[in-house]
Amino acid sequence: MVVKGKEAKKLAKATKWSALVEGASAVIVVCADMKKGNRWVEDCSIAVAHMMLQATELGLGTCWVQVKEATEKTLKNL
Repeated sequence: MVVKGKEAKKLAKATKWSALVEGASAVIVVCADMKKGNRWVEDCSIAVAHMMLQATELGLGTCWVQVKEATEKTLKNL
């Protein structure tokens, strides 16, 4: 999902590592259902890697932030 504006600023509070997204114009959140298998880390990682490569091709800056400790409940309450 793409998160912009005030909602992106809220994501900066999801974990102690996510503070740098506060100044981002947009944040792409990649989610996985961990109950559906044990390869979700690899699947999400390769998807994000390809998005970052394409963004670079388009002249955009990127940075990934891992927030797997942030539960769905936590993210919904931001």
